[in-house]
Amino acid sequence: MNLKEAKVLMFDLDGTIIQNGCFVDNLVIETLTILKEKGYKLCVNSGRPHFLTLKVLDLYDITGLFDYIFGCNGAEFIDVKKDEYELISYLDKDIIKEVSETFIDEPIAISILTPKLVYMNKLIDKDFIERYKKSRQLDVEIVDFSTLDMTAPKLLGMIDKDGYLSIQEKIKTINSDKYDLFFSNTHLLEIVPKDISKGKACSILKEKLKLNKNDIISFGDEENDIPMFKESIGVAMGNANDHVKKYAQYETDDVAEEGIYYFFKKYGFI
Repeated sequence: MNLKEAKVLMFDLDGTIIQNGCFVDNLVIETLTILKEKGYKLCVNSGRPHFLTLKVLDLYDITGLFDYIFGCNGAEFIDVKKDEYELISYLDKDIIKEVSETFIDEPIAISILTPKLVYMNKLIDKDFIERYKKSRQLDVEIVDFSTLDMTAPKLLGMIDKDGYLSIQEKIKTINSDKYDLFFSNTHLLEIVPKDISKGKACSILKEKLKLNKNDIISFGDEENDIPMFKESIGVAMGNANDHVKKYAQYETDDVAEEGIYYFFKKYGFI
C-alpha cells in the first residue's frame, strides 16, 4: 500500500493536533501547510462542537488549511471553502431531558455546549470544570434541563474524578433507539444522536467525494476515534492507550513530540 496515494488526511483535534486543550506546535502547522500545498484534502473530525473547533483553528490562523470540518463526532459538517454548515443530526429537547433524568443521581454532570455558555444540569468535580472552562473559555450555568427548550448535536457528560467505573456500569443498563453513548476518555462521556460517530463522519465524506477506505488516512488518540479508524487507514498517536492503538494500522509519536510531523516524514510525504 502506497500511503502517499491517499486523497484525504483526517485529524482528530485534542491529543492529536492540539496539546493541553489549546496549543498547536509550529512544526505541526508547517507540516499541515506542506501537505495542503501538495494537494491533499485536509479534514478535522472532532468531538468538539464546530464553534470550538473554529475558535482554536482561527487562533492559529490555520482554518484555511482545512477543506472540511466535522464537529460533535460527526453530527455537524462544514465545507470550509464553500462556507456551508450542515447539521446532520441532533438530540431534541425530550431526549435531552431524558438523558439528564437518567444520570441525575450518578457522579456525572450532563452539559450542552453553546458558543457563549456551557449549560450543566448540576455542578460536579469543580477542579475539572475549572480546567475545562480555562481551556474552552466558556462560562458554566447550572440549569434544570426539564425547563430547557433546546436541541443539541450532542451532550457531554463530565464525570467526577472517581466516577468512571460507576458510569461504566450505568451505561450497560441503557438501551436507547434515540441516542448512543461512548467514552472519549475516563473524564468525558459522549451522548450523540443514534448512529452518529466519527466513523459515520468518515463514511459521509467518502460518499460526498466518491472515495474508498484507503483514500483516507485518519489520526486520533481517544476511544471516540476508533470508529474513524475502522472506516479509513488509522494512525494512533503515541499518547493513545493500548486499546485504541489496536484498532489502528499505524502508530506515530506522542502529540507532545510532534507525532503528526514524524509520521509524514517517515513515510515520505514531506
